Amino acid sequence: AIAAQETKAEDASQPSSNTVCARCVYDHTGSFQNSTTLDYTSDITFTPAFTIYLPAISNSTPGYALQFDGVDDFVSIVNTGDFDFDNVFSVEVWVKPLSFAGSGAFKAIVQGAFSEPPFTGGGWVMYLDRLDYSNWGISVCVPSCKAARSGPAGLQLNQWQHLAATYDGTEIVIYRNGQRVASTLQSGNVTDVNFILIGTWQTSFNGLIDEVRIWNIARTQAAIQADMNRTLTGNEFGLVGYWRFDEGSGQTTFDSTSYHNNGRLGSSSANDSNDPIWVISDAPVQ
Repeated sequence: AIAAQETKAEDASQPSSNTVCARCVYDHTGSFQNSTTLDYTSDITFTPAFTIYLPAISNSTPGYALQFDGVDDFVSIVNTGDFDFDNVFSVEVWVKPLSFAGSGAFKAIVQGAFSEPPFTGGGWVMYLDRLDYSNWGISVCVPSCKAARSGPAGLQLNQWQHLAATYDGTEIVIYRNGQRVASTLQSGNVTDVNFILIGTWQTSFNGLIDEVRIWNIARTQAAIQADMNRTLTGNEFGLVGYWRFDEGSGQTTFDSTSYHNNGRLGSSSANDSNDPIWVISDAPVQ
């Protein structure tokens, strides 16, 4: 999810006030290189002062995200055993909610589920509360379930926000934009699941989702902060699922780890009404 940017470059190396630049070359470092300079006498004045606007130089192309319709869109990944966590795991994601309208049904951002929709239960779920979709949290089942919740106004509309949750066998902790939000005590092994579902629970998330990362370790706050704004290689220790959503088209989103846990958009390998939409992403990940 890499977006093109523009940079306002203030010239920090203009010709000094005691020379006149007869021929100046603007090099790739953002500096003026004077190939010829002329000394001038006291009756000549030259006060260069200007701003140059130029596009940032980037080797990357714009990335993509998936937009979910708030009704029934989802991505499905089969669990072949990589998401059986025992008593530790972490999940991270960038989200941009587009609406908090409605209530009555839980929405999910990402979850470990027993089945594809319709929902039949699961082992954990990062969700939006059915009474207030700005209230998010994660529930971990061992098999009894406990949740850490943000409370009302835990999410903001039309803004990218990084959400993370960790479980270390004794405590569930949630973070927003790298800052600890809430926690609750829990113990025991996480209930095993058959699928990872992105974007849906009883109904689907309404907004954009990008950069989904699942780990079989309990990440520290420092590690979350260090990596939240950068693209990973896919070889990081403990990373077992990483979906960047940069394909931009098609029915498959590829796992960037060596585990190859690729996801399918919607309920079939063909286009259908459960497919989220590919959109250009401006999530702050480089």
